[in-house]
Amino acid sequence: MDAQAPLPEPPGHAGFRWGPMLLVVAVLALYFVMTRPQPPLEGWHTDYEAALVEAGSSSRLVLVAFSLPGCAPCKAMERTVLNMGEVRSALERFVPVRVDLSQRLDVANRFAVFAAPTYIIIDAEGQLLGKREGPQTVEGFVAFLQEASTNPRRDTAPTEGGPTGGP
Repeated sequence: MDAQAPLPEPPGHAGFRWGPMLLVVAVLALYFVMTRPQPPLEGWHTDYEAALVEAGSSSRLVLVAFSLPGCAPCKAMERTVLNMGEVRSALERFVPVRVDLSQRLDVANRFAVFAAPTYIIIDAEGQLLGKREGPQTVEGFVAFLQEASTNPRRDTAPTEGGPTGGP
């Protein structure tokens, strides 16, 4: 039996396959989109120390949002929770600051933050009053903020899989 001859390639395809090249381009584009620095949310600080100073002079608490460049849950929180009207209203009693976890390991280590997103509430002296890890719902996040602002106490609120202790 004669072996069949390979099918001729269509004109203009002279042995080059576009599939792998398009995949590489798509992965690179996704990488650059996901790792670009996030612009600050309106009304949010990006300087941790300046937020503490403002909190001290305005007698407000500080909400610290730890995030990472390219963190999909962090970006989702910004789009679906932190920009919502109920959350923005609750934040009026706070000095909100976003901290890049990869740039401020000193602050992250002080509050035992090992994942993004993590949200902590502290007073102007840096005492931990509350902590939440991972994505939150609008209702849950507002309750977290309201509880801390109306009943500030020094403890770390339970987080899924996290410690529950306090003084």
